[in-house]
Amino acid sequence: MVRRVSGPTKMNLKTPKYNSGSCNIGGAEVRRRRVSGITGAVVSVVFYISCISLNAPKGIRAIIFLPLVLAWTGWLQSRNKFCVAFGLMGVFNFGELGQASRIAEADARAVDRKRALVLLGQAVALSIVSALFFTLIPA
Repeated sequence: MVRRVSGPTKMNLKTPKYNSGSCNIGGAEVRRRRVSGITGAVVSVVFYISCISLNAPKGIRAIIFLPLVLAWTGWLQSRNKFCVAFGLMGVFNFGELGQASRIAEADARAVDRKRALVLLGQAVALSIVSALFFTLIPA
C-alpha cells in the first residue's frame, strides 16, 4: 500500500515523521536494516575465517567485499534512519513493514535520492577499505 504525502516535516524522536534527506524509516524498518547489517558482518567474519583456515589466495579473499557492502549498508541505514532503496524510489515508511508512502514533492524526492547515493557511496568506500584490510593482512 502506497499513499501520497507532501512536504517534509520536522522529526520528533518519539513519533518520527518523514524528513527529506534525513529520515525516511521508522522503528520496524530500522530494525530490518540493523539485522541486515549484522547478517552481513557475520557472513564476512565466517567467510574470512574460512579463507584463513583454507589458506585461500588473496584474490578469493577479496570476495569479502560483497558481504561487507551488506554489513556497512545495513549499519549506515539503521544508524541514519534512512533507507537507500526507499530514497531512490521516493517513498518512506514509519508504520508496519510493507506500508510505504510515496513522496509527492519532486524537490523532496531529489533530496532523498542525493542522500541515498551519499550513503551508498559511504558504504562502498568503507567496504573497499575493509576488504583491502582483510585481503592484504598476512594469513
